[in-house]
Amino acid sequence: MIDIIDLCVDAYRAHAANDFAKRDQLLTLINTSEQNIGKWIAFFETIGSGESELEESEKERLVEIALREKYNIFN
Repeated sequence: MIDIIDLCVDAYRAHAANDFAKRDQLLTLINTSEQNIGKWIAFFETIGSGESELEESEKERLVEIALREKYNIFN
């Protein structure tokens, strides 16, 4: 079963692959406002920047952690 965390991680993967149309579609499914979508995109850009030496799986884990904190899921 796909949940909000899976959708957001998929949105990050689409962002990392420069598939911005898919990213925006997925973010629209999980967010209620343009402001929230903008915040997620900024977060994706921050963790995906060249300055970050994290592995891709670690970056995806950051997305998951941010979601768990935002929605207070299993904290």
